[in-house]
Amino acid sequence: AAFGVVFAMSLVFFVFLTFPYEIFKETLSNNIKRQTGLDVSIGEMGMSFPIGVKLSDVSITKPGTPRKVDLDTIRLNVGILPFLIGKLSVYVNIDALNGKREKGEFDIAMKAGIFSLLFKGQLSLSSFELNAKKFEVEQIASLGLGILAQKRNLMNPLFLPLVEAIQIKGRAQGFMDLSMSGSSPGNASGTIDLSMQQASLEMTDKTIPTQTFSKALLKADIKNGVITLDKNAGMTANDFSLSIVGKLGLKENIVASILDLKIDLRLDGELKDTWGSILAGLPGASGEGQTSVAIQGTFMQPIPVYGSSPL
Repeated sequence: AAFGVVFAMSLVFFVFLTFPYEIFKETLSNNIKRQTGLDVSIGEMGMSFPIGVKLSDVSITKPGTPRKVDLDTIRLNVGILPFLIGKLSVYVNIDALNGKREKGEFDIAMKAGIFSLLFKGQLSLSSFELNAKKFEVEQIASLGLGILAQKRNLMNPLFLPLVEAIQIKGRAQGFMDLSMSGSSPGNASGTIDLSMQQASLEMTDKTIPTQTFSKALLKADIKNGVITLDKNAGMTANDFSLSIVGKLGLKENIVASILDLKIDLRLDGELKDTWGSILAGLPGASGEGQTSVAIQGTFMQPIPVYGSSPL
């Protein structure tokens, strides 16, 4: 038995060492292009120890927009020991340079049952972990907004200039740890603690002044499929603050998840001078530059409720 294990492992390493990475690199890029419409340029591809692949100098662009994402390395590995007990464990590590020297990291780890994937064709996740460390989001946000701006048939024309002009900068920091019993979101439990450091929001057309964030925090506990947002979650910038409290009840069909939230918005400074009187005329306004609204219903059909608060 021991000889068989050694032989199998030796065979796996031989395959990885002699694999035609250059040919597969082009095939991978072409498949991504066909499935997503994104152009992905891969500088080098090789083996990542123990069982995985490493992509270096990766560039992602979308035809029709000059925006792009440059990544230093992407490593994808499969866990050996979990595989022996019928679990598929996939680890993804993404490195991106912040400037010339400092490196940001973004790690994802997923576990799923192999047999459900093989015999049912279903990827049943049992756990999902995300860790970010000084990961610059500017290029990813820019590309995402550029792609969104191209979907003119899905967007209200009034919001198109806003999407085209907005620029988001900052470094993601923190983690998300999620476990599921039976791979159902309704059984999910875990913790979310993600923030944006050195974050700012700018408009290329200068319609609003640059906003520098002193707080941009997503923090929540998840138990039995219910996400409870922390009272400290929200955003605070030099001219506005936004807080969201309440709960989200996850369902098998995510868009049917139940909302029970309360959103408070306060404008200050130049934003209050420009938009305060307009905000004061909206339902739920509690004064010039301040408004509060409860959101109930589902992700697909959110219902604003004024003068109410979540459970």
